[in-house]
Amino acid sequence: DDYFCSQEWSRSSRAIAASTLRITGKQARSVSILLDENRLIPRDETEGKDDPDDFLWEVPDFLMAPVHYGEERPGFLVADRTGTTMEWSDAHRIAFLYVAEGLGRFIEQWNSHELIWRSEEQYRYFVENMNDVVFYLDGGGRITYISPVIETITGLRHGDMTGLLFSDFLHPDDVALFSEMFLSSKGRQDKPLDMSVLDKNGRPHPVRISRRVQTKNDQVTGVIGVLVDITSNLEIEEALKESEQKLRTLFLNSLDAIFIADGQGWFLDFNTSAVRLFGYDEIELATMRLEQLFFNPEDWKRFIEVIRNDGSVTDYEVVLKKKDGSMVMCVGTVSTVLDGEGDVTGYEGIIRDITDKKRLEEQLLQAEKLSSLGEILSGVAHELNNPM
Repeated sequence: DDYFCSQEWSRSSRAIAASTLRITGKQARSVSILLDENRLIPRDETEGKDDPDDFLWEVPDFLMAPVHYGEERPGFLVADRTGTTMEWSDAHRIAFLYVAEGLGRFIEQWNSHELIWRSEEQYRYFVENMNDVVFYLDGGGRITYISPVIETITGLRHGDMTGLLFSDFLHPDDVALFSEMFLSSKGRQDKPLDMSVLDKNGRPHPVRISRRVQTKNDQVTGVIGVLVDITSNLEIEEALKESEQKLRTLFLNSLDAIFIADGQGWFLDFNTSAVRLFGYDEIELATMRLEQLFFNPEDWKRFIEVIRNDGSVTDYEVVLKKKDGSMVMCVGTVSTVLDGEGDVTGYEGIIRDITDKKRLEEQLLQAEKLSSLGEILSGVAHELNNPM
């Protein structure tokens, strides 16, 4: 109790101090000293002091001072003169307190650096395990760091690329753009750039690069960038373009009229068969609505009611009209286009001219009727020529 002098130390500090005394076998018999304005004050003159951080505890052959930083008190600094004839002077005590204070600052800085080191290790782990390439360039465009994933693109060891010009690994056609957009403080940085990186065999690989140019006094001091291999993206885009081209060719060359209209029925797109079927030119048809092609307005009302209720119609027979006002018998397969809330935003459909088919069917029907009538007349004539 005399040793702790009723000061409010943390539990860990008490344990360290008590352990030190148990190990040395010494008992606390002398006074504690408080450093105050460069003079040493006996403990009985320090009663009522709130801050115990500058206390120096003195026991035979030992000096003990608390090591602290901020609100933390990780332990004590202990000096041992056992087996020597050294006497503790006031200079020793003052110096000891300063050493304890300096040790506290050192521990605080060490802990701060340790946090930085850990943060850097975590950052490096994150960067080196990304699927994208992270790189740093100096003001002259030389690589100061590039993440290991670059090896999967170029086949070159990332460490061997450090110190070399980034432009050495670009396709020659991209070097001028690189100099303009990377090594100039005036280059725009808002959009990624598509370039080609050369592998160790000289083959180009398409990449997309986002970067941030660092400047000082309008001079480029460095570049931070992220490089993404877009080979697979371009292959997908190319396949989509090819598929779209095939569909477009089918759309344009179809013998059936194909159209796309918005929610009010205004035509958005149509093929040449639609132009040929209805007799309008492309400009005229682009300013018309689907409703205007119906010969009978009542047919339009029935059609729109059915398709809105069912969502689509298949082989729907209807009489439409051409530009000259003549009727054309058609069959249509039409579906609605819905938005995310289920509201109709458009129509897509295929219309086939069945006028000739209907005419042939009518002629066939008439022929069948005449054939039946001929058979009846033939039977009657037979009866007349061969009476019972």
